[in-house]
Amino acid sequence: QWEYACRAGTITEWFFGNDMEETSHFGNVRDASAKKLFPERLAIESDDRHEFTSRVRLFRANAFGLHDMCGNVFEWCSDRYGGYSDSPEDDPAGPTTGDDTHVMRGGSWYIWAPGSRSAYREDASASTRGSQHGFRVVRQVSPASPFPSASKQAVAAP
Repeated sequence: QWEYACRAGTITEWFFGNDMEETSHFGNVRDASAKKLFPERLAIESDDRHEFTSRVRLFRANAFGLHDMCGNVFEWCSDRYGGYSDSPEDDPAGPTTGDDTHVMRGGSWYIWAPGSRSAYREDASASTRGSQHGFRVVRQVSPASPFPSASKQAVAAP
């Protein structure tokens, strides 16, 4: 579900195309700003002007209107980490591995742009905490809502 939301109908590496230098227009990744603080680390040459986390909805949205789908903070997903072929067909959360390892998606301010691709995922124990980790709050608005133009809204929270 997360990858579907991130891709927003595209088949490219990122929802905005395949050029990682464009990431600075759509998300907060390790770039020229962060390179000043971490000169030994690979970084894209473009600059999003944020060395660490940025406020939400600062960057351009994807075609579904979702902001912050790449970079800023990794988003915890309910999926358990494992091979896709190991996932039971009736359990979209993934394989039962017996541990608390879950998927994180979207990359972060500290990750080089390839780690923010739509298909990229990392695993981490549920007890992992840090300035690179966050979550997305999704609220479904009913059709009887006083806000008829909104059907779903999502906001990333660092």
